[in-house]
Amino acid sequence: MSAPQASSEPGPGTPVPIGWYIQSVSVLDGATIPVTFPASIVRAFAFVSGFNLSYGGSDHHVRTIDVQAGAAANGTAIVQVSARCEMDDDSGNKATAALAVTVIGLAA
Repeated sequence: MSAPQASSEPGPGTPVPIGWYIQSVSVLDGATIPVTFPASIVRAFAFVSGFNLSYGGSDHHVRTIDVQAGAAANGTAIVQVSARCEMDDDSGNKATAALAVTVIGLAA
């Protein structure tokens, strides 16, 4: 009887090592930027870690604020990170915005 052969493929329920990387970037409202990681990323997550909204020099009453961030991984080391940030008032004035985004990339 021969000895069992070792397999390099993980079986069901076998833990697979995963590496994760974190980067912080600045994204202007409506922009999508490439963020390069040191390994191929299979899944990415984006979190808004800060934002700066401004109408300019005059006083306005805020009606709504909407802040969003997203990340798209495609299995390469480059993740596309997008952000959107809007603030408006009852007069239809729109604010300018910049966002701080934290991106987490998972590598298999």
